[in-house]
Amino acid sequence: DVVMFFARGLTSDVAAMRRLCVKSVTRILESFSAKRVHLSVPIRNRDELHTAQQDASLLIDCNHLPTTAVTYDYTSEERGDERYAPLLAFVRQHIGAIVEALIDDHPSLAATDDERGSRSRRRKGAKGAGEDVMKLVATIEARHSRWPSTFVSRSSNAFNPQHARFVRALCASQPMSRDTIQAWVDEFARVGAETSKRDHQCTAAEIFAGIVRALDDAEPAVRDDTIGRVEPLVAQFTRATQPVSVSDWMDALRLVYSDADPRRSAWLVRTMFNAALGTRAQIDSAVALPDLSLRDALQVDDELRARLSAPAIQLKQMRLLVPALMELTTRGRFVCDAVWEVLLASPQSYLASPFKSVREEFGKFLGMSVAIRGVSAERVAQLVAWFSSSLEDLSEDSRKNALMTAMFWLVHALHFASIDESRGVYLGLLETALMAQAHENLDTSTLAKFTAMLTSWTVVRGDMIAQVLDTLQRVVDSATGRQWHLNSYVMQFLRVFVPRHSLLMTADERKCAHNLMLSQLSHAQVEVRLAAQQALTSALMSVGPRKFDRMVGKWTKKFGKWIKANPKPTESKSNGSARQRHGGILGWAALVATQPFDVPEWMPSLLARFASHSNEPGSIGDSVRTTLSEFMRTHQDQWELVFKDRFTEQQLDAIASAKQKFNYFV
Repeated sequence: DVVMFFARGLTSDVAAMRRLCVKSVTRILESFSAKRVHLSVPIRNRDELHTAQQDASLLIDCNHLPTTAVTYDYTSEERGDERYAPLLAFVRQHIGAIVEALIDDHPSLAATDDERGSRSRRRKGAKGAGEDVMKLVATIEARHSRWPSTFVSRSSNAFNPQHARFVRALCASQPMSRDTIQAWVDEFARVGAETSKRDHQCTAAEIFAGIVRALDDAEPAVRDDTIGRVEPLVAQFTRATQPVSVSDWMDALRLVYSDADPRRSAWLVRTMFNAALGTRAQIDSAVALPDLSLRDALQVDDELRARLSAPAIQLKQMRLLVPALMELTTRGRFVCDAVWEVLLASPQSYLASPFKSVREEFGKFLGMSVAIRGVSAERVAQLVAWFSSSLEDLSEDSRKNALMTAMFWLVHALHFASIDESRGVYLGLLETALMAQAHENLDTSTLAKFTAMLTSWTVVRGDMIAQVLDTLQRVVDSATGRQWHLNSYVMQFLRVFVPRHSLLMTADERKCAHNLMLSQLSHAQVEVRLAAQQALTSALMSVGPRKFDRMVGKWTKKFGKWIKANPKPTESKSNGSARQRHGGILGWAALVATQPFDVPEWMPSLLARFASHSNEPGSIGDSVRTTLSEFMRTHQDQWELVFKDRFTEQQLDAIASAKQKFNYFV
């Protein structure tokens, strides 16, 4: 009677009652199904009960057995499922009404915008108990918590794994026959056909996950027959579903793949893979043989490829491949291999897609694939090399799109994978990211600037620093004429990269970075010279006080020689001599800027010599006045009390004469 009470509650008009009965029936069937593992601990008397419980608990912990399957009995009587025959008969008779109850369990998904608006107006119009109403509404709308075991981005917050467990428990109940599962497959086909209704799609995803997970306990013949019926349906529904429902299907796929033998879900991976890339690949054998090359097995299907012309379909199908990567980990390598084989044969499919959302999703997929354990560094390097070579064969528009895909790839690789796993992508695409900052397309250059900033802040391994500096040197050497912006971008990169790796850099690497900055202090473009000064300031501030004290005298003389070797310009026009002299002034400015709140003993004499150049024309005088203005701004709080006494009268007069030409409060 109690069991039938819960069974009848599955079709109740009260939502809270339905949710309670779904959980109760699921627990009943999972606890007492004959297919579950039962651990019977025989005892001779009640005194042995405590010891038996301890032994059983240890056995359960070691073998991951369900605690509800443990019984302590004095007899050998076994539990059976015949007492639950009325429950199963009731479910088969009212399966349509039960499915409708599951659909109604997603009212927030079924509500239209007008309904939400009227509900919001009703909330605002409530008086007296308005606060209690708001709390009740918040409780109702938050009853479906996010599936805690999922890490799939854009999780729906609507997919309810309890519903999937409920369907699985009903399908796996004895007797498990074709008729039992076929009834649920028919409901899956009916509900999933409503592709425009998200509540139906969410319920269809839950039913699908329950059916597939129930097949773990089915006979081979029943399993094969069910897969043959479900496979075309899931391919059809995922292809036709609305983009907003994709996250529900992603959660369903994640549940199917998790904690299961990959050979059992290979058919589903194959279906999602072929739908995403427009192929008819037989990748089942690749599950058992991950090193198997799939190039010969891949066959492009013109009909499937034609369906991928719409960006919404491309975006959906690529997202549906993500759960396989997330759950299969080392076993998901065959998915990466299969996708990469298709890419090597057809670079135009996703790499250079004209749709930004598709490029972003594909770059995200590639970034996630780098984090898969078992994917070799050689394989990643091969893909990066293929990408670099494929750019030469693309048209201008396709090359622009491919560059954006590469930026998304690098960003997501650094997000999902460690630097050891993303090493090949970082080193292989760094030059591409730096060069793309000067692209004429605004979206491409903006994305490239963000990517370059992210890579500059990423801490790499010590053995990668030399390769990064070599890449920066190649970018500087390739920048000619109007590409002077690349030099400035490299200086901006070094401004962050060098301090971030100051403790990892060797003496030779630090010298190489300093020489790269010094070479840009006399660049023909004043913007590059100013960026080099900022990078040099940042690098000098990161070397440590003792090492800096040993360097400051040497560097002061070096920049003094630059200034002395090049005569004072008579006009603001820039030439080689004036640029070299300006480089020396900027070198002194970098030394001054390294002490924003202190005046060491070498500072007064340097500052006096520096201030004497404030009347020079052009960018030289501007740099001197700007530096002095910043110095006075950062030191004004303690100038009269502490810092002023460290200067001689002659030094103060030199600074005072320069102060007449600027206002340090600006």
